[in-house]
Amino acid sequence: MVGVQESPYHAAVIVLQLLHCTLFRALAGLDETTHALSTQVRNRPGSIKYSDISSKLESLRMVWLKLERYAAVVRSATVGVATIPGVDERAVDELDQYADLIEDAANRLSERVDWASVVARDYKAVLAQWQSEQINRLTAVSVIFLPITFLTGFFGMNFGWMADHLGGFTVFLALGILLPFANVVAAIIWFRRRRLL
Repeated sequence: MVGVQESPYHAAVIVLQLLHCTLFRALAGLDETTHALSTQVRNRPGSIKYSDISSKLESLRMVWLKLERYAAVVRSATVGVATIPGVDERAVDELDQYADLIEDAANRLSERVDWASVVARDYKAVLAQWQSEQINRLTAVSVIFLPITFLTGFFGMNFGWMADHLGGFTVFLALGILLPFANVVAAIIWFRRRRLL
C-alpha cells in the first residue's frame, strides 16, 4: 500500500484494471448467452422471435461502438502521460497495458457482434427453410384434395340428365366413395414417386 500512497496514478490504474476484469466477466457471460441462443436456433427455432434477436443484436452493436470510442479515448489519453509531473514509469506502463486491454476487449466484443450476427442469419435461414417446408406440405395437401373438390363440385350440380340417369346405391358407392378415394390414392402415389411427399 505504500506504493499506492506515493503514486495516486498507480492507484487509478489499479481501479481501471479492476473495472476491466468485470468487463471480461461480462464478455464470458455474453459468450454463454450467445452459445445458448445458437443452440436454441438449431434445435427449437419456433420458440424464438426474430424481433428479440434483432433488438439484442442492435443493443450489442451499440455497446461495441461505445467501447470502441472509449478505447480510442483511452489510447489518446495515454499519449504524453509520462511528461506529467509525479507520474512514475510503472504507472505509465500500466496505463499503456490498460489501453491495450481495452482495445483487446473492444476487438473481442467485435467478434461477439459478428458471432451474434451469424446466429441471426442462421435463424433467418432456418425460419425460411421451416416456412418453405410448411408451404410444401400445404401445397401437397391442396393438390391431393383438388380432384376431390372438383368431383364434389361437379356432382353437386343438379343437371337434369344426371338426376334422371344416375341414381341408386351402386352409383353412390362408385362415384361418391370409390372415385374420390382412388383420386387421393393416385395423388399420394404420384407424390411419393416424385419424392414430394
